[in-house]
Amino acid sequence: METFASKLKTLRLKQELLLRQVAAAVDVDTSMVSKFESGERFPTREQIEKLATFFKVPEEELKFINSKE
Repeated sequence: METFASKLKTLRLKQELLLRQVAAAVDVDTSMVSKFESGERFPTREQIEKLATFFKVPEEELKFINSKE
């Protein structure tokens, strides 16, 4: 089963983006994005909205994955 962490990392790598590019889009530190990708931390609802917009995926897709963890 795909986790939020693995989905986020897959989206980032697929678009060949650096952690800092994603961090800037979500307005968090690079270390926070790294923690999202490792499953140590989970984003807020607002951060999920920003990530969905940034990666051009439906917000529900990220929320659904996040809620399963």
